[in-house]
Amino acid sequence: MTTKLLKKQIHQKLEKVPNEILEIVYDILNYQESQHSIMTDAQKKEIDSRSTSVKAGKVKTISLSEFKKNVTAHKRKK
Repeated sequence: MTTKLLKKQIHQKLEKVPNEILEIVYDILNYQESQHSIMTDAQKKEIDSRSTSVKAGKVKTISLSEFKKNVTAHKRKK
C-alpha cells in the first residue's frame, strides 16, 4: 500500500471515530521518544553494561549460523 493511499484510508476512518479515539491517535502521533521511554533507568543501565561487556570481549557470543548448527546438533542427540 502506498503512503498516499494509506493516509487517505486513515483519514476516512478518522472521520468516523469517537473523540476519545481521536485523542489517543493524537497522543500517539505526538509521542516524543526523548521525553518518554518504555525502559526504566535500571533496564537502560543493564543494556549499557551488557553492551560494554560484549564490546570488551568479556562475553562469548555466537553467530546465528552457529546457533542454528548447535540447535540442529542438539536435536539429533535426542
